[in-house]
Amino acid sequence: MKKVSLISNILLAVAVVVLYVLYFTGKAGNSSLSQADTTGNFSAKAGEVVYVEIDSLISNYHMFSDLKADLEKKGKEKEAQFNVKAKSFEKEAGEFQDKVQKGLVTRSQAEQMQQGLQVKQQEIYQLREQLRNELGEEEQVMNRNVLNSIMEYLVVYNQNKKYSFVVSHSFGGPVLFADKGLNITKDVIVGLNENYTNNKKETK
Repeated sequence: MKKVSLISNILLAVAVVVLYVLYFTGKAGNSSLSQADTTGNFSAKAGEVVYVEIDSLISNYHMFSDLKADLEKKGKEKEAQFNVKAKSFEKEAGEFQDKVQKGLVTRSQAEQMQQGLQVKQQEIYQLREQLRNELGEEEQVMNRNVLNSIMEYLVVYNQNKKYSFVVSHSFGGPVLFADKGLNITKDVIVGLNENYTNNKKETK
């Protein structure tokens, strides 16, 4: 029966509709400081090119951790919002299928109900895309805020250090080798977190 087949397809579509909660900061991961970082010892001098291990820097930056937690909370809220709609639709579609199989509705009624379900199904797809786009945009803004905070801090940090360049180093990145004596990651993390903590206290 074509109607039952269509209903089955609708239910199957609902089953595969999933809110993709974005993987926040896959770039940063949960890596901790490397051995070179934990010592905090570096021999860089004014005028030299130094580097930070960007994965360690971001994952150990308290601002990033706080913003990531907020974003994950929003992601769960959006997922819950979507699941309510999806489960409601699935229930309604199941009830419709049951009525059709038992012959409890006329052909005209079944067609009207079927059209209504198709509209609701499309609304669910649109909601999924809307929530996913919203979360993706919020993640981009979060990442830009973290990066901007780091760059602003490095300008102040370098006023006394007088380094020529501060470059980002990560596995698979353009920098294939770097002298560990030029690694300022630990020093920058300490300063970033102190600055972030002080700013949080001032805003309270």
